[in-house]
Amino acid sequence: MFIGRFYVRNTAFFLVLFYLMFGTVDGGSLVSFHVGLMKGFLTSWDFLALVLLTWGAYGYKCVSFVMKTFVTPQFALVYETWGVLPAGQQRALALWIQFSIYLPVLVYNAVAGVVAVRLHAWIPLAVTIVFNTAMCIWPVFLYTRRLRNADLEAAVPRWLRWLNRRWIKPSWLYYPFELVVNQPRLVWTTKAASFAVLMITFHFMSDASFDTRALMLGVLVMVGLHAIVIFRYRYFEDLSLTFMRNLPIPLSRRYGQLWLTYVVLLLPEFVLLGVHTARVGAFPQMWIVVSYSVALCMLLHSLLLYPRMGEESYMRWVFGIFFVTLFMILAYQYLLCLALLVAASIGVFGRQFLRYEPVMEEEIKQ
Repeated sequence: MFIGRFYVRNTAFFLVLFYLMFGTVDGGSLVSFHVGLMKGFLTSWDFLALVLLTWGAYGYKCVSFVMKTFVTPQFALVYETWGVLPAGQQRALALWIQFSIYLPVLVYNAVAGVVAVRLHAWIPLAVTIVFNTAMCIWPVFLYTRRLRNADLEAAVPRWLRWLNRRWIKPSWLYYPFELVVNQPRLVWTTKAASFAVLMITFHFMSDASFDTRALMLGVLVMVGLHAIVIFRYRYFEDLSLTFMRNLPIPLSRRYGQLWLTYVVLLLPEFVLLGVHTARVGAFPQMWIVVSYSVALCMLLHSLLLYPRMGEESYMRWVFGIFFVTLFMILAYQYLLCLALLVAASIGVFGRQFLRYEPVMEEEIKQ
């Protein structure tokens, strides 16, 4: 249930890792490469700290997977089977699961141990052994604790419970919190790709000037990377925020709240943009780019208010809008492009919001 599912769910991750570790090195020098790598972190404390940090990140990935599996509805039987075992058997089973999914690191550490013995690097060897032993043992207490606290509150991260007791979130922060808490992988992959696009754009821009057209083209790609985030936002609204439609909130305020949501979702990119802009002092151009990116997200979101807008038809609309926007940017029609995006998003949102009928939960899951 845990071990096989972990390796199946992370097949792409292990394929990439295998390629980086073995596919990028010539076959004849593969052994010497890895021996040199092991000698490097066994003789350098800085390198060893980096390796331990990497192993720790993988260990956290393992723990996060198991803890999320506990709270997945289709695996509720875990509490009826594993949870009724004696405490000793529970800990033994938890240790076996953690050992099995953490095994790639343990195997590499075992080979590094042989190299450490030949180098007489006893202290680094002891550090790696203690570290990896701890990475196998401390999750056992987390797993058994979750079995003893099989309630909904225990499934919520502690920091979020603390925050919820002290702060009432405004409605425009519901979806950003949903992404951070329940879909962190989507957030990290989207933001990593988005940052890469912006950094490449900055690299090709002159340091002495602010090329609005180049940056708007980069932002166009950045918003395209967020298309799946926007698409899932509509499903989140249909599943969890249907009550909001019955509240006496003016349409203009709803539009403003949605605008704030996308400002928050794109805030990391805006911070990066601000850091680059501060060096050249092009703040008016920056506000044009920021408004343009949010307006584009608003239009893509508003399109999903049309009935039966599936993912395939939605992506066709996305590419069509991007095609028109691209040519307007190439023609230096920045303000006209921004005005049309804002007008289109307001028009579609105002026309379709009150007509929209939320999709049933069964249809969403299909």
